[in-house]
Amino acid sequence: MTPVAATKQHRASPKVASLASLAAQPALMLSVALLGISFVTPAPQSIVFGTLALSSLAAGLAGLVDYELRHPLTWFSGAFLLYSVSAPILYLMGVYDRPLPHTQALQIEYVGLAAFALGAGPKRFALNTRTFPMTPNLSTAAGVLLAITSVLIVLSILGVADSGLVGKMAKNVVGSWVWKLDFLYTFGNTFFTLFALSRIAEGRPFPIGVLAVYAVLSIGGLLVLGERDLIARLVLTALILYSSTIRQIRPLMLVSLTLAGAVAITSAGEFRSYFLDGRGVQSGVYDRLNTRSSGKAMIAAALGGEFRTAGENLAQLVQHVPSDYPYRFGLGTLGDSMDAISVGVITDRAAHETRNLASWFSQTFYPALYRRGGGAGFTLVGQGWIDGGWIGVIVLMWLVGRASRWLLLLSSTSLIGFAFYLNLIPIAVYAIRQTTTVVLSQGMKHVLVAVLLAQLLAYLLSPARTGRPLMHNQSPSRG
Repeated sequence: MTPVAATKQHRASPKVASLASLAAQPALMLSVALLGISFVTPAPQSIVFGTLALSSLAAGLAGLVDYELRHPLTWFSGAFLLYSVSAPILYLMGVYDRPLPHTQALQIEYVGLAAFALGAGPKRFALNTRTFPMTPNLSTAAGVLLAITSVLIVLSILGVADSGLVGKMAKNVVGSWVWKLDFLYTFGNTFFTLFALSRIAEGRPFPIGVLAVYAVLSIGGLLVLGERDLIARLVLTALILYSSTIRQIRPLMLVSLTLAGAVAITSAGEFRSYFLDGRGVQSGVYDRLNTRSSGKAMIAAALGGEFRTAGENLAQLVQHVPSDYPYRFGLGTLGDSMDAISVGVITDRAAHETRNLASWFSQTFYPALYRRGGGAGFTLVGQGWIDGGWIGVIVLMWLVGRASRWLLLLSSTSLIGFAFYLNLIPIAVYAIRQTTTVVLSQGMKHVLVAVLLAQLLAYLLSPARTGRPLMHNQSPSRG
């Protein structure tokens, strides 16, 4: 093992940090007051107060860690807020008029985010690459594996484009294994992260060219495979990598990038599988918005589609559980976990349908969509709710927060640990509108396997074939 060159530890300027810290506590206290008001006011006013309460809580939690993008209180709180308030805001705007208990859903999400914060805690762990050992030839190994993965992705894109299928759902129902290699993008993301980190640690420039090529492949995944989250995952990974190793992104810029990204992701939904049918998937957000206001249209573009799913699904779940469907008292999470650790990279569909909460939700409330190969997603908070109501939410979200704290510590111990954590973040964000199965399944089968493959190839490429695993090294410096 050889020590890597140090990169600078970038944090917010003292002025920005002090302002963030000063604003955090009033924001948290304000959120509690707003939450209380939401309990005693009727709808739709209660929805407004619930939305403001959750927004204040998320802002206050991020302020506790000076908006450090690598910390869970920043990236998770921000993503959680976006997924939670989108449906209620669109309802208030009249984009969706479906009557659902949005106020109660917001209150449950507030408690869930607070429980997550208690589990994660505000403690920060410095990222100091001076203490990072590094396997020789890791950048070479990651580069080779990234090239191989990219070739397979191109073959998958070409296979689907030439298949004659119409739309993403048709690809999910029928087709050869070549058409179902979407999971390779997670491998590619991990290999790119290892490649970029290795170069940065060796004092070489950030591989902008490689990032651009992989971004083109991700756009191909949108236009052909119908996966719009691929670009979002790559961009989020690159932003956190940049913010952690080169320069921390300021809070105002972070908010601007988040809003711009939300608009881009929702708009990208109009082009899913565009090359298969020449039409894409029309979300209809703009058609349902009966207004000429460009401001309202922009809000609808940012919050529609992808981001309204979690909040809307939770409200629907609260409406029917436990009145129509009983609590599962832990069996829901147990079944999801069994689904995640099932043998094989591609889970058996029959077993998946019987154990997976997202599949149950789609089969129960959207059977026609499910039969066509589609799905309505689920909700991370809803996973706790269906397992035990308020207590289930608190327990699950606290455990998720605790796990994120451990992974943050792991990211401070080695380059491999940082790469592993970095590639789990987009998966964890996606899990907000799914369940913990997404993190367990993709984390184990995709990210962990990719990291181990890169380590193995680097070892085989090393002339001496020596070196201890990067996970086992000295404790990180703490800040």
